Amino acid sequence: MAIQDHTPGLEVVVCMDGKPLEEYDNDEEEEAKPGLQTGVMKYQAARTITKYIESVSDQEFIIQIDLAPPFKMDCACLSIEVHIDGREVACPLILKSSNLDKFSGDCVTTKFQRRVEGMQVEAQGNAGRELLKKFKFAKIETSKFL
Repeated sequence: MAIQDHTPGLEVVVCMDGKPLEEYDNDEEEEAKPGLQTGVMKYQAARTITKYIESVSDQEFIIQIDLAPPFKMDCACLSIEVHIDGREVACPLILKSSNLDKFSGDCVTTKFQRRVEGMQVEAQGNAGRELLKKFKFAKIETSKFL
């Protein structure tokens, strides 16, 4: 469960068959790349958590975002970018106005969640319509080197 010290009450987990997958720590340091935005990149690196999970070939999975006390949402809408293999695949929104019964002012009083089950893709032959393409682990190819 990815938990960030800067945002207590916000938890993100990857689930398969309704159960959270075990997470493994990333032992590598996140480094800011040199450039014009080095300060921004250092800020982001300091607030980025990387965890690893064990994938199972061809199995569907979901991403579950939990908000619980003492999470403070001092805005009307929370937008979360979901990246898989370095590619943005979803950007779910959590609207305070749709969850007013879970808040007292800006503070979450009752735990609730947002599930991201896949990414929206254009429906072929139906311009302007989208379908949900469920997340699925890629087939793992292994080989032996002699």
